[in-house]
Amino acid sequence: MEIGQRNDYISPHWKRDPSFIEGPDSAGSFSIPVRALNIAWGRDHRYWRWITLGEDENRSVGFEEAVLLDQVNWFEVTGMLDIPCLNLAVHTTYRLYYVVKFLPGAFGWHTADVKFMVKFKNTQEIMSTELIILETYKKQPDQWHEIPGGKPFVVNNEVLITTVEFGMFEVETDWWKGGMVLGGVKVKPDNPPATELQ
Repeated sequence: MEIGQRNDYISPHWKRDPSFIEGPDSAGSFSIPVRALNIAWGRDHRYWRWITLGEDENRSVGFEEAVLLDQVNWFEVTGMLDIPCLNLAVHTTYRLYYVVKFLPGAFGWHTADVKFMVKFKNTQEIMSTELIILETYKKQPDQWHEIPGGKPFVVNNEVLITTVEFGMFEVETDWWKGGMVLGGVKVKPDNPPATELQ
């Protein structure tokens, strides 16, 4: 590269902007829109498309925007909560839910285990993972779901959690996957979860 030459490289991956995180609402929940998530290949329109949700869907899921997965081989969506910056209730258990729907033509999910990861950081790192086949959700196309995303975490004064990293991945197989719409992630106090949105 010559001296003074510009580097116009733009990453094909979407990098999160935590300023988009909202909450708590009246129920004590937080909303993490897609712009507050890291999405592998999220800036490449061959794989992901950014879409605006209609008024009814916006009311139903609580997000104005979503990303539509057309096709991808390396499926990776991650995020992070900076706990001291959020007004989380002490001595409360929280769970993560991915707000997702599948289109009628969704493909590639029947044999691909999706890994849901949660990592807590304080004086040490504690990571948990869970594998889920999303085919059950895919069989209910055009229906929004709240899919539990890994181990819950507790905010208290005895064990100070500084950050919570989370993500969902399918990077182990050669399967191409598509037809998923991701609205965002919800962080909810631990009440009996509603896995299907009306």
